[in-house]
Amino acid sequence: MRVYRIDEFDIYILRILARNCRRSFRSIGLELDITTNTVKNRLKNLVDNKVLQRFVLHIDFAILGYKNNSLVIVRTNTSPYKTIEKLSNLGSVYLHVDCLGGTSVFGIVSKENLDELGVQISKAVKPATLNHVFAGDLLLRPFTLSHTDLKIIKLLLGDPRMTSEEIAKSTFVSKKTIRRRLEFMTSNHVLDFGIVYNPSAMKGYIYFGLIIQTERYLYKKVLDQIYLNFEHYLLRHPQTVHRDVIVLNLYGRNIYDIQTVLKMAESFDGVTKAEIFQTLKTDILDKWVHEEIDNMLSMK
Repeated sequence: MRVYRIDEFDIYILRILARNCRRSFRSIGLELDITTNTVKNRLKNLVDNKVLQRFVLHIDFAILGYKNNSLVIVRTNTSPYKTIEKLSNLGSVYLHVDCLGGTSVFGIVSKENLDELGVQISKAVKPATLNHVFAGDLLLRPFTLSHTDLKIIKLLLGDPRMTSEEIAKSTFVSKKTIRRRLEFMTSNHVLDFGIVYNPSAMKGYIYFGLIIQTERYLYKKVLDQIYLNFEHYLLRHPQTVHRDVIVLNLYGRNIYDIQTVLKMAESFDGVTKAEIFQTLKTDILDKWVHEEIDNMLSMK
């Protein structure tokens, strides 16, 4: 069976979609100076060969009433679903990343201000061993979502690439209103559109993650250093979990690239901790998000 190997153009397309999966074929083609049909064919190959696992909508959980966000790093030889079930007693689990070496990363948000969070998480994940918790408060939003906003989000959870015209037909709202509300929610970082990769299918490249914890007041300085030094490695814009934790999705051609990135990150002024993870599989857990949106719609 022929092995599909991605090339630099595939990587460029993946990077563009990771930063906004709603980009049109035409706009991607114009940016890369290739035809619209070439973009379509390459994207079809990436999907058919399972390099691109899924398009995804990320939501700022603060808008749903959540107060804190934690990335929980554990080492376990048990089923991750058991760990997810246990962590769900403390909040809503939105992410599971299976990493090389038996390490897993879980993302969990809570509506409660949990005291001694690390102790509670450590107890919850047993018999798994808790390696580290990156925890912090979410920034409160000075506005609430309208009924139309929630309906838009519900549709985009099912299909993040759904067009404004399609959303307008489904919601019986004008295209102008849909576009205006989408612009408002994206510009205020309520919504973020990306993709999930399948590292095992990225032949010729190594996909890995990096979590950086910063001194709170030096976050912006660290971010500037990331853009200055890691542009070649970044698959998407750095994600801010909260005010002092930055998550990076990166790629390299060999393990030496990974080592270079880690050492450089550790040397940045303002970085207190940096952890590399070689990702095997990423699961976005969003069934509960659908349920939250449905509940909020029923109350409007």
